[in-house]
Amino acid sequence: MLRIASLVGYSGSGKSTLAQGIDDRMSSMGYSVSIVKKDEAIQAISTEKYGDTHPFGAFSLKGLVGANRTSQHDLHNFMNQSIHEDLTNHDLVILEGGTRTRTAQNETLSGIDTEEFNFGIFLMQIPFREIIARLHARRTESNRIDDTYPI
Repeated sequence: MLRIASLVGYSGSGKSTLAQGIDDRMSSMGYSVSIVKKDEAIQAISTEKYGDTHPFGAFSLKGLVGANRTSQHDLHNFMNQSIHEDLTNHDLVILEGGTRTRTAQNETLSGIDTEEFNFGIFLMQIPFREIIARLHARRTESNRIDDTYPI
């Protein structure tokens, strides 16, 4: 059985929707699923370093790294710790918004035997027009700082 699934793709490509659908389906079948969300990891690192009221205490790695506030290394280490903890308590760990490069994946999965835990990367690809439509709709529903950047 697959133990670690990394869902990667553009913002608005359906990673969160698919992760939640998998969680719901697997849970109904008696499996325990954990979703490690990149956005939540960014928020946790930012809050820990700068507090809730800091302007970069939001959901944007671009904003944090661009302002020299945190590093991708911090993000990968945070996600790595979450994965290690979750593998002991769950049947499946989903990395939602996982990293896209091999180097970043290696850092995120450092110390995890991906052959033992059956690791898979799934690229979410949908038509660009659909992504734009989803992003426009999401901007009215969320406070994510990366949703303020021009499309």
